[in-house]
Amino acid sequence: MKTIYIVTHCEKNFGKNPNLSKKGIEQTREIKKHLPQDINFVISGCGNRHLETALLLSAWPNIFSSLVGECESLDLIDNKKVIFLANGTDIPFDSFSSLEDMAPAYKPFLLKIEPNTLLIAGRPFMIMIEKFINYQDASSAALYKVNIDEKNEKFTITKIFQA
Repeated sequence: MKTIYIVTHCEKNFGKNPNLSKKGIEQTREIKKHLPQDINFVISGCGNRHLETALLLSAWPNIFSSLVGECESLDLIDNKKVIFLANGTDIPFDSFSSLEDMAPAYKPFLLKIEPNTLLIAGRPFMIMIEKFINYQDASSAALYKVNIDEKNEKFTITKIFQA
């Protein structure tokens, strides 16, 4: 049995590869107060908001992975979901398949990472792992504890804090 932690980045600004908003910065500072002290490895998404989260948590990543969080960003334009690519191009949400394309990699990824690893991710990461874990509360601005029974490939998620 091992335990890992996931922080989903907090409120972000609008647009291409956004940073955290002022509110998101404050939310991240609140999450930091609840972060366990025994973190020994950090894996971060590749977007500005993931890196800013790492800095605010004083948890500089050992590695970066698009599986945990991409530079692309989901936003709404005229009440329609769009994806902003890293260069600022917006595409219809239905035309973006990266998350589904990577779906088969999520479970083996979680099984192989070291105990007491912190993942700095986005809400889409939580949504994708919900597909094989019986958990239905993916939130932004949250800290999760994930217990993993590697032998039986069983996962238990607990939300520790929601900013």
